[in-house]
Amino acid sequence: MKHYDKFSRELYADDEGYESATPEVVADYRASRLRCGTALDCCCGIGGDTIALAKVCENVIAVDKSAERISMAERNALLCGLKNIKFVNSDIFACDLKRLEADLAFADPQRRRDGKRVNSLDETEPDTARLVSFLGGRFEGFCIEAPSTAEISYDCEREYVSWDSRRGKRECILSLYFGRLRRCGISAVALPTGDRIEVEEHTAERSDADKPRDYLYEPKVCIKRASMERDLAESLDCSFYGPFLTSDSLLKSGFFENRFAFLSFFERDRLIEALRALGAGKVVLRGKMQPEEQMRMKEEIERRLDGERKLHVFVDEGIICESLSIPQNGRSHP
Repeated sequence: MKHYDKFSRELYADDEGYESATPEVVADYRASRLRCGTALDCCCGIGGDTIALAKVCENVIAVDKSAERISMAERNALLCGLKNIKFVNSDIFACDLKRLEADLAFADPQRRRDGKRVNSLDETEPDTARLVSFLGGRFEGFCIEAPSTAEISYDCEREYVSWDSRRGKRECILSLYFGRLRRCGISAVALPTGDRIEVEEHTAERSDADKPRDYLYEPKVCIKRASMERDLAESLDCSFYGPFLTSDSLLKSGFFENRFAFLSFFERDRLIEALRALGAGKVVLRGKMQPEEQMRMKEEIERRLDGERKLHVFVDEGIICESLSIPQNGRSHP
């Protein structure tokens, strides 16, 4: 049994099944969009998404061709006290979808091969293109989870979701919503705050500042994967400075990975002087450098500091900042 950072309770899972399972916070959010009478989970695995769907739907039909995974999913459903799930040990393509009588379908095809994540739709198992054709011939609305780095050419909503991993990883999940489930062209969601931003297509222009304003922000990975940096900046009335959003007043958003107060520029050969003037004692170095070089540079710098502040040095941008806490509650975006 495993739970780690994905589930709030221990569930039965093998290593591959656990790695492939959707984190509970994401599964619960997505299930809220898929609420219906009877939902079909086409490749249920150990049952993470099945359980989330069963909490909001009247009934769920869970299909998987692995007898071992179906057994795990059944046991996990019992652990959660759910009795509104019918489990079917079968290849989804061998199923008669009309006889299953589901209102909509969800599929999370295997996105790992030889222990590594795949990056394109034709590498998933089952093949995503085949799933789209198969489900599109029966359902007016269906959803498929896809590799977040994949190129998508379907007429669907691409929803990129980030969440706060307990292991500190910056992760993102992509869901494709087809038919009546499609709300827009592209969207991004930050969990657990629930902040959401959506557009039909990217229209915002990038506004670059010639210098940082008082505050700098790093967008979460869902914004980056969705290429929605400009849309977020427009919704918050921000400008860009390098890879950052920047503003004159301190902003709050669930889409910020980090927030910083801008303190100073620095010249490379006068970095120590600049840090000492700001009262630094510890530094966090950020930039394009090898880990060994980064550690060596950090140790050399900190040996020459005697202050109490912990400051962030962005080497490539030549700026010094101080990290600001991220509020627990975000704000909604248009």
